Amino acid sequence: MHNPDVAAFFRALGAGTLIGGVPWLIVTVPFGLGFFAYGEIGGGVTVIAMPLVVAGVVTLLAMTVFGLPLTAFLAEHGEECPRRYELAGAVSGFCIPLTVLIATSDISVLAQGFAYLFAANGALAGFAAAASWGRYRQRRATPAAEVDTPNPIHDLLF
Repeated sequence: MHNPDVAAFFRALGAGTLIGGVPWLIVTVPFGLGFFAYGEIGGGVTVIAMPLVVAGVVTLLAMTVFGLPLTAFLAEHGEECPRRYELAGAVSGFCIPLTVLIATSDISVLAQGFAYLFAANGALAGFAAAASWGRYRQRRATPAAEVDTPNPIHDLLF
């Protein structure tokens, strides 16, 4: 039982997870290798995998809380367009890290540059996931053109 909607959802989730998590591997891989050097294999794997796990969880939550309701709204109003999905993904991806940082500390965190680094990374992840989903929705809505190519073997048989 293959559902193309579910497959497209997980492709979009993968795109957002990779774009959101892979850049942070530059920081976590050296720390993980340090754990490996001291025989802490589990700690090293955890440290190395953490950016992908966090990006995957946040992307999944954002796609479920924001993306799917947006899809239902746009589909109901006949306004689906990849650009709308991309804009919504980038904006929500930018706002989610800032909201989490403000909720876990105080508003002064916005004066620090790292907050915007997280927000920019979130915007890229949101854009990537939304672009994948938006392209799928566009392909799904566009009927496949009938291709009338001649088949010489068919012509020989019939």
